[in-house]
Amino acid sequence: MLANPLTIFRHLEQSNCRECGEKTCLAFAAAVAIGQKPLAACPRLSATAKAALADVPSEAKSSEHGAEHVAKLKAELRHIDLTAAAERCGGEYLNGWLTLNLLGKSCATDQNGNLRTQLHLNPWMLSPFFTYIIRGAGLEPAGNWLSFRDLPGGMERYPHFRRRAEEAMRDVADRHPSLFADLARIFSAKRQQPHFGADLSVLLLPLPKLPLLLSYWQADEGIASELHLHLDESAGRNLDIDSIHEICAGMATMFGRLAARHGGFP
Repeated sequence: MLANPLTIFRHLEQSNCRECGEKTCLAFAAAVAIGQKPLAACPRLSATAKAALADVPSEAKSSEHGAEHVAKLKAELRHIDLTAAAERCGGEYLNGWLTLNLLGKSCATDQNGNLRTQLHLNPWMLSPFFTYIIRGAGLEPAGNWLSFRDLPGGMERYPHFRRRAEEAMRDVADRHPSLFADLARIFSAKRQQPHFGADLSVLLLPLPKLPLLLSYWQADEGIASELHLHLDESAGRNLDIDSIHEICAGMATMFGRLAARHGGFP
């Protein structure tokens, strides 16, 4: 499974020939991304495209933490005071369940890591969710925005973050102008006064005390579009840098898949 449908789509012929059995090249890219079809099902895939896509990390490989890591976090969770964790993390504790909001949706865990949630949680969300509860400092956001590379440990990881999170989200925004309205409708994003000279800025809450500012510059007179993600200066204390990388890249993948499957968000 390749990480992002739009990454695949960029390397296709984009002729919508239907020889793969799908109605459009975008639908084919989505099918490949979720493992429903192999790349080889495209009879017009060039040798250059095959070589380029061979270097794209799969979802399993690109996830910082897999199922084994999640299992270890669940074992740690058994020793955590969930009542205190709820207060520290900005959640609620009731009848043995700690509930947090993830992207505006309710997600609850008990002491053993059993889940009740409104979201389909992939490993890219599960690992940061449990890490946030177990190790997060619970600092209130200060309102000072930093690039990922300016967070502790972020500089060496930034090229990968730039590719998997910022550029992937930019591709979605370029192809789906309704992205920001859809983020507000589905994931409780809030429009902000544009930051850093951007055309549009929205605030997302992947976790209660982990605000994420998404700013987008539209293409203009030969100048390419840009999209940048900024995090509060408290982010590095509330979640480790690998988990921040993982949750942002995972969001980009999710947005890309929704757009590719539906030609927009449902």
